[in-house]
Amino acid sequence: TPYDRILATSLGSYAAAMVADGHFDRMVVLRENRLSSVSLSAVANKVRTVPPNAPAILSALAVGTSFGVSSFEQRFVGTEVSAVLS
Repeated sequence: TPYDRILATSLGSYAAAMVADGHFDRMVVLRENRLSSVSLSAVANKVRTVPPNAPAILSALAVGTSFGVSSFEQRFVGTEVSAVLS
């Protein structure tokens, strides 16, 4: 989408500016609709999971996205989608 392209361009530009300014070992983030950066040590080596019923997962399942596992069940309840990882 146009939003995705603009976001990707903005993230890349911000990262390039950080490198040009000599700021290394940082990751660009979008927080509260503003670009910023965080130390890589603050985000590295941490497990972050997305709950199976997160809106992004449900949207992906609704349009047929495959997560590459056979145990991911998709259930339609009325007009809502719920996902269960078994």
